[in-house]
Amino acid sequence: MTWLAELGCALLQAGAIAFHLSRGEAANTPFNLFLLALSLFVSWGRRAKAPIAPRG
Repeated sequence: MTWLAELGCALLQAGAIAFHLSRGEAANTPFNLFLLALSLFVSWGRRAKAPIAPRG
């Protein structure tokens, strides 16, 4: 479930980037790009590299 939550965060940041660009606020997008990259990295890491084992 962690990787799905991070994909949701990535979608949120992609929407924030689109919003800032539509309002002409391109100076605000680098931080959103950083958060997008961080969210995708965590999503990849939790899904493929180091998944959390379910409790049994």
